[in-house]
Amino acid sequence: MTGDGTTSNVLIIGELLKQADLYISEGLHPRIVTEGFEAAKEKALEILEQVKITKEMDRETLLNVARTSLRTKVHRELADVLTEAVVDAVLAVKNPNEPIDLFMVEIMEMKHKTESDTK
Repeated sequence: MTGDGTTSNVLIIGELLKQADLYISEGLHPRIVTEGFEAAKEKALEILEQVKITKEMDRETLLNVARTSLRTKVHRELADVLTEAVVDAVLAVKNPNEPIDLFMVEIMEMKHKTESDTK
């Protein structure tokens, strides 16, 4: 199963920091390393902009994204239960043609309930 990329990102960032530490220990100024990271970020964003594929953010696409992410964080059965609840909750607070306001999303602790009792 392919996940949401969290582990890959951690590994890449760890390696970048390891290499930066080597350069700094050899006398390179940290500001130069920072400028290099910034230049690499800008180039990566430029390339991603060129190769991106526009996809309609319909309910089915959102379900697939949520399911993929949740299955890497909780067990499969719970992920399948939560997927629709999460997507429906986000769609309920989303205004058309605007980014999702994450301040409209609240996580509440349920006392004496199980994780699958969510609504």
